[in-house]
Amino acid sequence: MHGATGERIDAAMLFAPDVVRDPFPLYRELRPSTPFPTDDGLWLVMQNEHVFSVLSDHRTFSSHLLHLENPVLRGTPVIFEDPPDHTRHRKLLQPAFTQARINELEPWVAEVVSEVIAAIPVGEVDSVEWLCDPLPVRVIAQVMGVPADLHRQFKRWSDQRTYLVARRTWHETGEEAAPIREAELGNRELLAYFLAEAASRRAQPMDDLISDMVAANEGDDALEETEIAAICALLLTAGNVTTTNLLGNLLGLLADNPEIYRRLRADRSLVEGTIEETLRLESPVQWLYRRATRDAQIGGTLIPEGASVIVYFGAANRDPQAYEDPERFDVDRPPSRHAAFGHGIHFCVGTPLARMETRLALDAVLDRFVSISRGAAPGRRIDDAATHCGYRSLPLVFNER
Repeated sequence: MHGATGERIDAAMLFAPDVVRDPFPLYRELRPSTPFPTDDGLWLVMQNEHVFSVLSDHRTFSSHLLHLENPVLRGTPVIFEDPPDHTRHRKLLQPAFTQARINELEPWVAEVVSEVIAAIPVGEVDSVEWLCDPLPVRVIAQVMGVPADLHRQFKRWSDQRTYLVARRTWHETGEEAAPIREAELGNRELLAYFLAEAASRRAQPMDDLISDMVAANEGDDALEETEIAAICALLLTAGNVTTTNLLGNLLGLLADNPEIYRRLRADRSLVEGTIEETLRLESPVQWLYRRATRDAQIGGTLIPEGASVIVYFGAANRDPQAYEDPERFDVDRPPSRHAAFGHGIHFCVGTPLARMETRLALDAVLDRFVSISRGAAPGRRIDDAATHCGYRSLPLVFNER
């Protein structure tokens, strides 16, 4: 641990596959001594109070990450922007994700959920393949106006872009070079698709999110096609990958806690609290970068101007200084704030949609299946996208009676 000896940890360790699969033991070890820098000067912020402090101060801790090598991350709007660009893009995007708009979408999303849940075979199946992957991509693609025959392609593009965004270094050789080239091609195809669709909607509007963004303006300030394409790429990935992770984490926790599953079937008032507890315990996005624009004191430690900072949502959400028995899945936990959707001006704009999808999906699973349990085959956690916490595969046994 840093602090006991004063030695800095190897930054590469933070991105190792075994840590990405299960980062929580490392959080327990490092969190009490944070903030501190790694061997290459990457500052770690893990304590709950410190994480919310950093997220609340966008002027000191910038999301504009032009100093990082990753070109996809640098070119992603909204999430990796500061005001005034962030303010402008978010203001033009916000109307599509108001609670009123989400309420309008709910009956249609409920129909999609019913179709997906009804198609799950009884017995052991991969819940990621049958539920966690298809549901979110169908919802966000439909909202954006993407035809059904492209949903599988969009899932591939989304996974490829997520892989690129999560990369710390860019110029790889050997076995990683080919996946990077393939993902770069997929990302270019994704942006080209949305660029063409934005131009098409300007000529012939439709009832979808792309048309909404084409029409959106603040005075004479309208979005250009390149901006629309970049925002659409962000929404596609953020709108399905994170919800996929949330659904998988929720199902895994319920399979491991059958008594909670039984309680939920009997008392649906526990559903929303169960979703929030899942978000806290296994946050779909574990961390994001920030950059210090000036010297800053966090917890009595000076983080120097220009420093790269990793803000750990997942570690803050398990801080024993903020939550009683924080490692326990407690659906009766009193409501309290968590950092799973971020905080401050960068609080996730799609939060109402993610919560609504997950609530409808959980209710539908509870309606149809009397129990779920782990399958004979082990689940496989994400280990190659360091920011994410979720499953690549999650075999579960679905029992109707």
